[in-house]
Amino acid sequence: MERIKTYSKNIDQLLHGGFPRGSTILISGPPGTGKTIFSLQTLLSNASDNKCIYLTFEEKKNALISQISQFSDTSKNIVSKNLEIISLGSDDISKDTIDEIIDLLKEKKPFLVVIDSITTLSYVLPSEASLYNNMRYSLKNFL
Repeated sequence: MERIKTYSKNIDQLLHGGFPRGSTILISGPPGTGKTIFSLQTLLSNASDNKCIYLTFEEKKNALISQISQFSDTSKNIVSKNLEIISLGSDDISKDTIDEIIDLLKEKKPFLVVIDSITTLSYVLPSEASLYNNMRYSLKNFL
């Protein structure tokens, strides 16, 4: 089975080499536990050689780029080359957002995608009762 490395030695060892390629992974935890930093570091490490996307509904693009620049001197070059950061505010989310995300991923064909966070979508679109399952199913079919 092909694996996508997180480039965190202990986590990759625990996961037998990384996340299974094509899988949907949910990283959860209370605020401040490192979910965003872990995701950004994993994306940045993979974006050295691959197109990756970080889609956020909670963070501003400039704030994320500032966080990334703390990882290494070459981080900003990787962001401009292979790591695309897309920030959508709650005002930008509509009932068509999931379909628009799927269309974007089909067009860009990224190696790795982080969506931060599915929970935000469910708060903004409460009428979508099974939002996470629909998104997960759609992404599974895409990947």
